[in-house]
Amino acid sequence: MNVSTVKVDPEFAKSQLQEYRNIEKRHRRAADSAFRKLWRAATSGKPILDLQQAFTQTGLNDKGLPRLGMARVGWSECHFDGWNHCFKSFRYARVKADFLPIFGSPWDWSQVKTREAFTKVPEMPPHIRRLMKYKDENYFTLFEVKDWSDYPADPFLLWHITNNLYVVLGEWELSPLEVSLLKGLVK
Repeated sequence: MNVSTVKVDPEFAKSQLQEYRNIEKRHRRAADSAFRKLWRAATSGKPILDLQQAFTQTGLNDKGLPRLGMARVGWSECHFDGWNHCFKSFRYARVKADFLPIFGSPWDWSQVKTREAFTKVPEMPPHIRRLMKYKDENYFTLFEVKDWSDYPADPFLLWHITNNLYVVLGEWELSPLEVSLLKGLVK
């Protein structure tokens, strides 16, 4: 997947985290908690992704659909809902956990020609699943969608930090043979 990420030197991140931990109570601001989360995540040395920037950078395909899809880990399908500006786990989702809003304006919504589409969510290999230390709802799969009717490629495993920022925990590529197997398993 061709999206920009930022890598921070872990030692620099540790020093920044320590600064935010050492702020006296009388000098604390509301944003300090978000900064602590950011610097704590950056101490791992893993890349940080700005999701809105990734959507803006990749844009829409010639059919007016996003080139990226996003799903919570555990979803088997990803439905793009251009009417409500979100991704859903299935077409008639009603529970909050089944929605992922697309915040801001990563692209011109008037250019979105097709308001509904869906694709399968890429299966995660065991070496990537081992990176998850918490419950599935804390993790997300971001993937490239060449055609919304075909199996997606180039997925990232993301862990949410705050707002639009995510840690890229892992990246994998499905082989053509694995894609063929998965197409046969899910109908």
